Amino acid sequence: MHNQLRIHLILGLISLFLAFMLWLIAKQGVLSEDWMTVNLELQDNIPPNMTVDTDIDLNQVEINVQFSLDNRQRVVSKNFAVRIDAMDLFPQNPADWIEPDQPKREKRELKPEDIHLRGVRNVKILGIDPAEVTLTARLETMVAKIDVVTTGNLHPYWMLAGEKADPDKVLITGHPDELESFEQAGSMIRTELIDLSTLNGSGQKFLKLVVPKGLTVLNQQTDKYRVHFAMNPRMELTTITDVPIIPVIIREDLEAVIDPPVADVVVYGPLRTLDRLTKFDFRLAPAIHPKEEVGQIQDTGVRLEWATSVNKDDRTMVEIRECKPPRITVKFVAMVPGTDKSGEVINGESRKSDPSVR
Repeated sequence: MHNQLRIHLILGLISLFLAFMLWLIAKQGVLSEDWMTVNLELQDNIPPNMTVDTDIDLNQVEINVQFSLDNRQRVVSKNFAVRIDAMDLFPQNPADWIEPDQPKREKRELKPEDIHLRGVRNVKILGIDPAEVTLTARLETMVAKIDVVTTGNLHPYWMLAGEKADPDKVLITGHPDELESFEQAGSMIRTELIDLSTLNGSGQKFLKLVVPKGLTVLNQQTDKYRVHFAMNPRMELTTITDVPIIPVIIREDLEAVIDPPVADVVVYGPLRTLDRLTKFDFRLAPAIHPKEEVGQIQDTGVRLEWATSVNKDDRTMVEIRECKPPRITVKFVAMVPGTDKSGEVINGESRKSDPSVR
């Protein structure tokens, strides 16, 4: 009797266990599905000088999830996220942006493998709404002016009229904090130093930029930039002194006494040309040929001309302003023969003004 009861009890327990197992298997075989709202997440590898926006609300992505009933408690929105890598779509190196001042837009299909699960297993993603997202990337940029930095002194013959880089502005990018500091400092990028003493007239130099740490120049085709230097010759007013006044005398028995016999010539022009001029580069003579009569004192102006030895360029660049004094007196006296050391009479012609010395 007791054995039969024991057998029945054991059989009952076995039946109950089998029933439970069948129920559990049946339960696991029953699948359910549900739509839920999850977050769209961008991986945190976006550089600090770049921003990426989406055309949808990051909190409004719908996914359709299929799951077993035993997973029901874990199938909640916080355990799912749509995660994508924006840097798969956009160049990470700012130098690779063809138009860095313009936003870049790319479409990205949302796929089941983009779903990130947190503590959930054995689920299947049946759908995602929307099916794609448009990402817009922008670089943090700033326009910087190029500041040409000079050292040393120009040669005294030259004056610096101006210098200008070509281009005179560049586009830069960098960490927002670095850009803010750069802007507060004046938004200027300096060139390497150029020694003014090496310049000899207008021209150009190719100089590197000294880019502050943490900043990058965009669209940089070369590491050197053309800098134009405009130079003007230093112009001055100067006086050439003791220029002889030489009249032309026709009569061989007369000589002219000029008062004063020399004059000063005031000229204006480039200093480098003025430094070459001497009193022999000018021809001074009475403005009007005086009457060749003994004893007569005649007042006249002064005719001022360039000597034939002065080249055309110098004549063009230098302006003759005035002669001091502007007027002279001319007196003719009879030629008095002189003698040399041997006692021979010197021909009177030797004391005349020689017209060929002009």
